[in-house]
Amino acid sequence: MRTTTVSREAETRTDLRASVVIVSPDEEGGRRVRTCLDAAGGFEATMVPYDGATPTDFQRLQPRAILLAVLGDPAYGLATCRQLRLLCDLPIVICSRSDSERDIVRAFESGADDYLVMPMQPEELGARLRAVLRRSADWPSAQPAQPVLVAGEFEIRLNEQRVFQRGKPVDLSPMEFRLLASLMRRPGQLVSHSVLLAEVWGPQYVDSRNYLRLYIQYLRTKIEDDPHEPTALLNEWGVGYRFEPGGSSSALPHEASRAVA
Repeated sequence: MRTTTVSREAETRTDLRASVVIVSPDEEGGRRVRTCLDAAGGFEATMVPYDGATPTDFQRLQPRAILLAVLGDPAYGLATCRQLRLLCDLPIVICSRSDSERDIVRAFESGADDYLVMPMQPEELGARLRAVLRRSADWPSAQPAQPVLVAGEFEIRLNEQRVFQRGKPVDLSPMEFRLLASLMRRPGQLVSHSVLLAEVWGPQYVDSRNYLRLYIQYLRTKIEDDPHEPTALLNEWGVGYRFEPGGSSSALPHEASRAVA
């Protein structure tokens, strides 16, 4: 969900240097992309740690796009892209060493707007980034949206990292917040264990279902009227979880109370 707004005045001023945030799981990848972007000209780049990006960063920096640099395992880049999509709806361009068609397709499915294979030529990077910015200005889906998720009796204020239930604040840990936000972005939809683990913890944890089971239990104790008979956080045996803002009428009671397989 987008957390930044670019004024029309800023777009039309004589200073055409567009603000771009570079996010990278490793410092070397970020430096390489920044060097290439500086050579392209016309952009003002700021480095942001991939594991520390918050909605406040995007509000403060007011970027128009995100460059995600990935030198290592492409799976880390895909998970980071999905995590960034939970924070904002800015255009994301992935710069990766992988030229695998499968990785490229998965990048777009994870929310990327464009994909470049490293090493890149500055001219191509600049041209691709400007094209993405032009499209983001024209597409209605790229217009600013309120950084708030509302579903049933729940409200998540992404900018403030706060959750409200029936108008009252709920005290959640950062990991609990990310897990609930990931589910609330897909109300009524089944989200697999692996997708939740990759988005909330990272791709290296896709087989660590015990983490997911434990934090679902933590969340249930804080938001369910009866954690042993949940109506909001439901699981499909051996597959994943669903967030039901209106209750569990669409699921059998024993399905909601089963443990994660």
